[in-house]
Amino acid sequence: MTPAVASFCGAAVNLQASMANPPQIDPTASPDQVKATVQAYGAQVEPLLAKFQQTATDPARADVTSIVQRTRAAFAAGDLTTLNTADFNNAQANLNRYMLGNCGYPQISVTASDNRYQGLPATVAAGNTAFMLSNVGTDVHELQLARVAVGDTETLDQLLSLTGQQYAQKITLIGDATADPGQITAVFAALTPGRYVVADFVPQGTKPGTDGTGPQHYLLGMKGEFTVQ
Repeated sequence: MTPAVASFCGAAVNLQASMANPPQIDPTASPDQVKATVQAYGAQVEPLLAKFQQTATDPARADVTSIVQRTRAAFAAGDLTTLNTADFNNAQANLNRYMLGNCGYPQISVTASDNRYQGLPATVAAGNTAFMLSNVGTDVHELQLARVAVGDTETLDQLLSLTGQQYAQKITLIGDATADPGQITAVFAALTPGRYVVADFVPQGTKPGTDGTGPQHYLLGMKGEFTVQ
């Protein structure tokens, strides 16, 4: 890997980690307050976004430009939901393929059925790592990856039962991959030593374009944890 590619790969991982943990929005906040919160978050992310754009290598440049433009537009509008478009998702998928082929990071393959994950190791080495999610089930699935606060000894089930501010104090989301049935997606994470958890919060019965009405998949067994050393 050349220094230029290494620099770009590192910038991409740092940006994805920052975007994985957006600010908590107060449900009672006014539209102007929500917009201000998102714009302030955008100002924090901007240096990472600029580095991502500046270091882009030629094969990834078009997709990087698309991601940067749409992300900045979402921040300016104060509405991150505008990122969920086919063009943005396609550009992100293209970027993931480039990174898998060129960044040289260790790759961990996790298979999702409709009630469990397979392939998640008990221990993982620290450093930038690619998690590949292969969906062999009939529902849409996700691999939500989070770091547990240092010193916290609660069980996995206790942590997953937390909500709101309690959850935010003990869990830091660092990445999220979502895959339709039959699809393989990836998420990249900068892993530091500590305890990590994964879970699928997508409701049972969710199909592409249709929200499910059943329990969230982690309640059916789609959860796990590992230690980074």
